[in-house]
Amino acid sequence: MSAASGAARPQAGTDPRPPGPPSGRSTARPAPPGVVPPGAVPASRPPANQPPAPAAPKPNTAAACRVFAAQPIQLAHARRFIAGVLSGFGAADDIILCVCELASNAVLHSCSREPGGQFTVRISVSPGGRIRAEVVDRGGPWNPEPARDEERGRGLLIVDALATRWGVTGSDAGRSAWLELDPPSGPAIP
Repeated sequence: MSAASGAARPQAGTDPRPPGPPSGRSTARPAPPGVVPPGAVPASRPPANQPPAPAAPKPNTAAACRVFAAQPIQLAHARRFIAGVLSGFGAADDIILCVCELASNAVLHSCSREPGGQFTVRISVSPGGRIRAEVVDRGGPWNPEPARDEERGRGLLIVDALATRWGVTGSDAGRSAWLELDPPSGPAIP
């Protein structure tokens, strides 16, 4: 120890750290409950009067999204895209038919049909086998009830007949038509 400074100086070639246990072992005792050791980050807990946060949703087993030019010829590309994503799923044909109906509506009836317009197809399959499909377009005026004498306007009837659930959300600025199909609950009927 130097008399002038009053501080201890290590000798050359020595480690200034105090001697401790050999590498890989620790003599530290666990902190008592409720005490956070120095340098540790305390775990966040909800206050006693609040329930714990909900568990994170389970990830999808398959999910895909693709943007298409809003042109009738792109419907065939959308069909192939969906078929590729759902390869091996028993309900693939029903989903392909429904999504093509929704995509046709986007191409023919939404503002996506204007030059440069696009529509987006999203597909996801949950771990339990539920398939969700969505077609997003640029919106525009929409009349879901076709006149009785119109040749068109029956696509949503097909979606309604095949999907477990379906709906349309959005506005004139942008719209999402979606559907879900639950996996079969019993044995397949031949």
